[in-house]
Amino acid sequence: MATDLYAVLEIEPEASPEEIKRAYYRQVRKHPPETDPEKFKAIRAAYETLSNPKAREQYDAVRCRDEINSFFSKAEEYIASKDWGDAIPLLKTVLILEPNAGAARNQLGLCYLHLEQYDNAIKQFQTLTSQFSDVAVCWYNLGMAHKEKAGSTPHDFPSRIRDTFATARECFQKAISLDSVNTGPYLRISETYLCEKNFLEALEWAEKAKRRRDDQEVNRLYEHCKSLYKKRRSGVFEATVVIVVGVIGAVIGALIFGFWGAIIGFWIGCLIAKQAQN
Repeated sequence: MATDLYAVLEIEPEASPEEIKRAYYRQVRKHPPETDPEKFKAIRAAYETLSNPKAREQYDAVRCRDEINSFFSKAEEYIASKDWGDAIPLLKTVLILEPNAGAARNQLGLCYLHLEQYDNAIKQFQTLTSQFSDVAVCWYNLGMAHKEKAGSTPHDFPSRIRDTFATARECFQKAISLDSVNTGPYLRISETYLCEKNFLEALEWAEKAKRRRDDQEVNRLYEHCKSLYKKRRSGVFEATVVIVVGVIGAVIGALIFGFWGAIIGFWIGCLIAKQAQN
């Protein structure tokens, strides 16, 4: 807004009607129409608006919107330069002025996410999913916050990691139910399974993403999952072969030399199988 009417009368926005009236007369004495007609005209316009309850209410609503836009624009400038910490206070101010400002809350959550403050990010995205439960990106970002939190949890807490990854997948699946075309949630679910070394599930979700969008990012993850799954399956097969050959050696050794022959036979059998694989 070009002119702040409260500043013209030199009063606070919370001023009472009596304070507005006193401020008006004070300014008129300082800037009488005879000597300062332009300033007097601005003072009179400010008083006419602020002394009328309905006009003042409409002005305050517009003024608040301009303040919100100003704070949000400045926050976006900080975000563009990756100054996440500087953007946070401005976004919080926007939310004080307008608690249902979804764009500001989403950006606040993303700032916390970039700063690895995962609990704060989760809190913001949870509020968003309650306010806009039918918006897929809200659920996706909530899933990302849980996913990153799980990835940063110390390995000493495996059950906590498992539960947090499971929560992340629930959020991603909710996003899919709202927007099945976007491949992002499919890829993120695949990545959670990769972190848990569940290569079969990871491959299946990467395949689902590939069926929806065939690009470099999807193909890279798909091939990675496919490679890891093949290695895991090959490793299981090789281990099985070693054990089977070892058991055969143990049986033969037991028939010829008894108990110690079984032990030596198993060891020799496993060794032969491993050398054959190499």
